[in-house]
Amino acid sequence: MAFKHLTDPRQAAGCQILFFSASTARGKWRPMLADLNTTGVLTVGEAERFASEGGMVNLKTDGARIQIQVNLAAAEQGRLRISSKLLNLAEIVKR
Repeated sequence: MAFKHLTDPRQAAGCQILFFSASTARGKWRPMLADLNTTGVLTVGEAERFASEGGMVNLKTDGARIQIQVNLAAAEQGRLRISSKLLNLAEIVKR
């Protein structure tokens, strides 16, 4: 397993999961998501509206709990299937 700090979507070649932290500026992740959603890379974030604006999975904090949000449309566009077990725990943001 290796971790890379990316500044350009072209650097995601060979990545399986791309994580966008809450500190990543919204202006940076929105254009990257548009380029990544057709590459088969699972996009995971922890920013407000990440899943509703094109990310596949968002980890949303709710007090001491973490809620999982899934954007099925983005996952399908990226040719990825989300486990039914995960979907049972998640809030579906877009179909």
